[in-house]
Amino acid sequence: MQERGNEMKEKKKFSIQWRVIAIALGCWMIPFVLMVGMMVHYILSNQLGDRVDNMTDQVNFNMQTSVERLNQAIEDSRDASYEGELRSVYEAFMNNHYKDYWLSGRVRGYLNTKYTKDKSFSSTVFWYLDDPEKLNGEVYNASAGGSYHQIDTYWKEDHETVKKYAETLDTNIGFLECDGRVYMIRNLVNRSFEPVGVLVMRMNIAYCFEGMRHFLEDFDMSIYLNELNLEFSQGKEQTKTEGLHPEEYPKGSTWDGGYLYIRNLVKENSYSLDTLVRIPKMVVMDSMYAYLRILGVMIVLLVPLVVFLILMVRRHILQPTEQLMEGAREIQEGNLGYQITFEAGSREFVYLTESFNQMSSRLKYQFDHIYQEEMALKDARIMALQSHINPHFMNNTLEIINWEARLSGNMKISKMIESLSVLMNAAMDRKRRHVVPLKEELQYVEAYLHIMKERLGSKLTVEVEIAEDTLNEKVPRLILQPVIENAIEHGVIRSGSGTVVLRSYKKGDYLYLETENNGVMNEQERAKVDRLLAPDYDTSKESSGNLGIANVNQRLGILYGEPCGLAIFQEKDDRICARLTIFVGLRAQ
Repeated sequence: MQERGNEMKEKKKFSIQWRVIAIALGCWMIPFVLMVGMMVHYILSNQLGDRVDNMTDQVNFNMQTSVERLNQAIEDSRDASYEGELRSVYEAFMNNHYKDYWLSGRVRGYLNTKYTKDKSFSSTVFWYLDDPEKLNGEVYNASAGGSYHQIDTYWKEDHETVKKYAETLDTNIGFLECDGRVYMIRNLVNRSFEPVGVLVMRMNIAYCFEGMRHFLEDFDMSIYLNELNLEFSQGKEQTKTEGLHPEEYPKGSTWDGGYLYIRNLVKENSYSLDTLVRIPKMVVMDSMYAYLRILGVMIVLLVPLVVFLILMVRRHILQPTEQLMEGAREIQEGNLGYQITFEAGSREFVYLTESFNQMSSRLKYQFDHIYQEEMALKDARIMALQSHINPHFMNNTLEIINWEARLSGNMKISKMIESLSVLMNAAMDRKRRHVVPLKEELQYVEAYLHIMKERLGSKLTVEVEIAEDTLNEKVPRLILQPVIENAIEHGVIRSGSGTVVLRSYKKGDYLYLETENNGVMNEQERAKVDRLLAPDYDTSKESSGNLGIANVNQRLGILYGEPCGLAIFQEKDDRICARLTIFVGLRAQ
């Protein structure tokens, strides 16, 4: 009976192979035959209207890409208003009577973080209304064609015009052209909606309208952004084309004097975009004859393509499937840890093979090390380690809030209470999450740093170097705050002042979070760090003041295993670095 069952399985396996080949051929041949029939019918019936509709759809589609990029550029410009960083810098400048260069450096740093990688803008300038020539910051994006010459041109030739134009905008976004240079302009307002500064962003027109370049080599095109004429002609940007006025033609396609005119009009909340493309009639007609040549080539290649398809299905689908089935049988027979050595030729089966090998190895590991008991212990240890709260930090925070209540106004107190609330909510973890996105973890760090900056004032300087591609990676909750606290307590406070650098980056399957602070470790401190970060370190025997970095190291080890954890070392002669290694590859997901 068992042998008969095995024979049925083998027959079923054999039939699946031929079914896969038949399906693959059918899925390729049927569309091919239908496509050939449609092409022949199209060519013979000379449906010029279909061609016009296709070109109109293409213009509309490419224009929609430009609209999306413009909308994204507008959305990016709103960050300067909504994030409040530039307002905070100005308030700190006014309240603390800092030097002009301090404000300029902060503004430039913010603009550099936000806009130097944004291809929509080649350069960005921000200035405060009180004294634009002194209280300002500017950056340029070299990858978008920006340069210092653009910024110099703005101040020498365009600033006064922009300044007058900004006075008419209120809280709206405006577009202004100065001798071919197009600027996006918006006012930064305070909490009373009174303008305090102006954000001036030079648009990278080539990028924003990159989707329209397909039409520039053979056709003339005119684009109006609001009242600004951003015309294109023969592939040259911003050259004036005589006679191309979109308002003279209806939306859609229109034949006029041997030319096909295609107009697209888009009206958004902040702007309107009116486009007109002029295409010679011969271009529309000639392109149809290319289908005949394509049809002939496709027929000639039909036979070798069928043979190639069969070989490809066999090599890249059937053989890898057989190897996976063989591996499954080995696991079923008790050969835990079995590895597939077949080198698949496709990315999908490479992924499946590697996943199978990883799962097989982990299955063997789990059985060898009594996985069920270890997982129960792991959850209990994680909950215990996450429950530690530093009472000294809470006490210091409350003391600062009380001191601010006696000496300053409500806004500062409100901000500190808000920061404390963020930290307390993170500590209580009502949603019971072990891991959170890095961008959420950075909110907890930002709340903690805000309180410490209020406590230390200008003695504490923080530099943030967070890679954009790491913000959505999952990290253990409250994994950064203890390390930042350690850097401030043992670096800045001990030295009287200092700088703490926070950075993130990815290499392969690992995410690295680093803090760097002033200080030099002596032999006694080195020995203490080695003791706290030892794999067998017992946190129950340590006072609460030394639990922070030990908890961080143990949590990473429990969650991800080797080589993840915390390492603290002397980076330079006067700098100490704490590095967290977190696995973010397939196994971490």
